[in-house]
Amino acid sequence: MTSYFGGAKCQCAAYDRRCYRAIPTAGPCSPFSKARNFMVIVTASDNNFVPGLFLFIFSAWIHNREAKFVVIDAGIEPASVMELRRFCERNGIDCQLVQADGKRISDLPTRGKLLTTAAYARILIPEILPDCDKAIYLDADTLVVSDLGALWLADLGDNLVAGVVDGFVEQEELDDIEMSRNEYINSGVLVMNLVAWRREGIADRVFATVRETAKSRYLDQTALNTVVRGRVLFLGREWNFFSERHVEIERRLPKVIHYAGSAKPWRYRR
Repeated sequence: MTSYFGGAKCQCAAYDRRCYRAIPTAGPCSPFSKARNFMVIVTASDNNFVPGLFLFIFSAWIHNREAKFVVIDAGIEPASVMELRRFCERNGIDCQLVQADGKRISDLPTRGKLLTTAAYARILIPEILPDCDKAIYLDADTLVVSDLGALWLADLGDNLVAGVVDGFVEQEELDDIEMSRNEYINSGVLVMNLVAWRREGIADRVFATVRETAKSRYLDQTALNTVVRGRVLFLGREWNFFSERHVEIERRLPKVIHYAGSAKPWRYRR
């Protein structure tokens, strides 16, 4: 089921409860009509990331008031959904909640709370947003501290994604897929070419690669890198600034701070 929070509700959208996603109808009421040129920011979460999810949405909205937000629900408890609804309505945030298609991702390998099926939800974005040509995907453990306009306007050309090189990935992981360090991107911040993804069946290819490389440490991220290799627009590190590099913040102004790994700010009590 799809829910709309905060913004004006679309009265003419039909819903297919079998696959749990909105089917936008023709005309101006379609929530993601190609005729409307607005920024689309997508994230995915299960209940483990709910505390960070609220902070992420608010930080992104503060700097991008005209953006449309989509939260892919990969296991958020009903009470948290209601809290999210009230939060978005209270702040006037235009947010759509869409349930992930569990049939597509339920059998994929996970790594406990650090890597759950929610990590695979981003791969479904081209199917969830069939009327969108592109989308910004941000992990729910990111903090947006800048206008994302330049990121949204990045010219992807024929590239499948835009992303930032992951400087923390282990050499063993790179060796397994025969990829150099300056080719491998972190999947927590992406600009996605949804047209090309749909045309080339990228989601199915990523899921197939995950199943073939189930022993990989980073699973979805490594599978994504394997599939999109050679068709990546590389972004500056300020767009996916790992929190571990906090000592560099004075020298480099980050635009998106990423609390990657197991150290999440909401897990520590003052």
